[in-house]
Amino acid sequence: MATNPTLLTQPIAANGAKNAIPNTTTTPGKMSQDQGFPSETSLPLGAGGVAPSREDFNGAFNLLSSQNFMTQKGWVYTFDAGQAYYAGCIVRDTTDGALYECINDVAAGGSVPSADSVNWQSFGGAGMLYLRESSKAYAVGDIAYNANLPSYMHLLCTTGGTTDSTEPDFTGAAIGGTVSDGTVVWTYSTNYDIERDFTIIYPNGGTALNPANITKNSRYVETNPFPGYIVACIAEVQVGGQWGESGGPDGYSGTKAFFFDGSIVIQTGRDYVVAIPANQHLNPFIAISDTQTAPCRVKVWKIGKVASA
Repeated sequence: MATNPTLLTQPIAANGAKNAIPNTTTTPGKMSQDQGFPSETSLPLGAGGVAPSREDFNGAFNLLSSQNFMTQKGWVYTFDAGQAYYAGCIVRDTTDGALYECINDVAAGGSVPSADSVNWQSFGGAGMLYLRESSKAYAVGDIAYNANLPSYMHLLCTTGGTTDSTEPDFTGAAIGGTVSDGTVVWTYSTNYDIERDFTIIYPNGGTALNPANITKNSRYVETNPFPGYIVACIAEVQVGGQWGESGGPDGYSGTKAFFFDGSIVIQTGRDYVVAIPANQHLNPFIAISDTQTAPCRVKVWKIGKVASA
């Protein structure tokens, strides 16, 4: 089995005199990322040449070794809107703390991955896979398993944080239910959710960290996160801190998501996005007021390839 090469204990010249290596420079003899050492550094001093400097050498070694130093530790770079990305790149979105894989080349200046489902998808399907551990940090989208859960069920992190020092009581766990674990909130999910054919989108410019509101008598058209595929959709609204289907719409109340003409369409009722149980069938919420505005998310499953025309 191959072994690690000699590992860096710190970036080269971490405490030495060094220059920051700019992208370009017009200063004679100075190194740049674009040109490296300029042509005058190859000329004899008597012929107008300029000697390369120790500080430039140290700066160049430091710049390169800093990348390797972090890479050997398993570092995943955070998303930087100033960078162009290529399909296959993996970054961490600081908005929700989750990892995302680039699926289309993206020019500099793009949106954060959690808000751009056309060009980015959750890495590994719906976050990273773990065993549930005590006093451990988890990010939104992470998935954890536990021996005290049914075999068909896992924990999906829907509020990031740090788990408690003791394991929560999983008695009575039911799909779609939640359990608090320190500052983490887990949602009980089926193992189907971990496949790469499932994701959650947040209409109207929302994100997992900050779901956007939808309002009554409105229609929202969102990009299909699985281009070229038929998808199944379930719209949920958030009431009293809980997510659930609203029922409907029956024309007057409720919120419904459809796969239509290659996109995902979210339609709200004329009067309410969710109504009290007496007025709305199939509504899981109890003792709520009629609601005209609420945060929304849509669960999306990829179920089949669209036939070619």
